[in-house]
Amino acid sequence: MNTYVFYTQEGYTESPKGENIENLQILGFVKGENVSRALENLLKENSWIKESGFDKNSILARQLLDDALKSNIQKTVDYLWVDEKRHFEEDPCDNHIFIFLNELKKAIN
Repeated sequence: MNTYVFYTQEGYTESPKGENIENLQILGFVKGENVSRALENLLKENSWIKESGFDKNSILARQLLDDALKSNIQKTVDYLWVDEKRHFEEDPCDNHIFIFLNELKKAIN
């Protein structure tokens, strides 16, 4: 099950001074098999979203990098690391897979 953050550009946030600030509104964090199912869960669990006038079609989502996904990425990087590092050292190039493995490794640590 994946975790998603749902947000929208609709509406405003009130600053501590009472001013309306145009920015993104976080609507919730929800789990789902995919983004469509997660959106269904979000709307089902949070009736205030529709009641407040937010447009379902304006809701944006991003999948979060949760512990299970990070673990799968780490296992993949670990599996490929030694061989791809050796290949890269033998024949370095700008788009070698080892460069991307290294970036993934940094991102999940």
